[in-house]
Amino acid sequence: MTLINDLVDLSRRLADQDLVTLAEGNTSVLDGDSFLVKASGRQMGSANADDFVRVDLDTALSAIEGTGTDGLFAPDDAGRKPSIEALMHAVCLAEGAATWVAHTHSPGVVGVMSSHAGADAFDRHLYPDAIVVCGRRVASVPYVSPGRDLAVAVRTELRRYTDVNGRPPKTLLLGNHGLVALGSSPTETLNVSIMAEKWSRILATAIASGGPRYLTDEEADEIDGREDEGFRRVQLLGNDNRQGQ
Repeated sequence: MTLINDLVDLSRRLADQDLVTLAEGNTSVLDGDSFLVKASGRQMGSANADDFVRVDLDTALSAIEGTGTDGLFAPDDAGRKPSIEALMHAVCLAEGAATWVAHTHSPGVVGVMSSHAGADAFDRHLYPDAIVVCGRRVASVPYVSPGRDLAVAVRTELRRYTDVNGRPPKTLLLGNHGLVALGSSPTETLNVSIMAEKWSRILATAIASGGPRYLTDEEADEIDGREDEGFRRVQLLGNDNRQGQ
């Protein structure tokens, strides 16, 4: 399959999982010096190749700095223009070691990230599969208005996270907004998105049932480093046996 066909398939499968509705969310894939990203107002559930536009990566990165913005969000001959969150995708592709990015408004994730618990609820783990798929640790930013400001905040968090953990995250949580999954394949990006939604729903149940009883750090580290879980991670995510910081 071509990149665009894989991108269409990823977008539809995310919608099939009820992680977006109507024109929510967006997906992207790196293609050389540019990337394909969902056009503004298009629906992922019924996506086809005409619902994506090509954006020059350097132009998008320059727009974050306030330069090189001419025509970036102007409609093309087909009346399409990139999602305003194309700038966030550019940051994830340039600095997140990702070639595929999926941003969804997962109900469970938005629910927890709109609560007083927020990202703090994800600081520790409740069960092994979230560690294997979503990573030992997640990145997060508080609510920031979508567009340039959000892209700047995401860039700051990706740099902080990478400095602390030695590698970029798989899972990025956005306060009062949703989820960004960063992957090296459509399979990885899809499965991180699905597991993050399950994790958030388990968290919500645990919070409502008297409070979470988290795994200890030692227990979580043991799962993250186990050889058998590393093998399973490769099967689930289609990437190398990297531990999931």
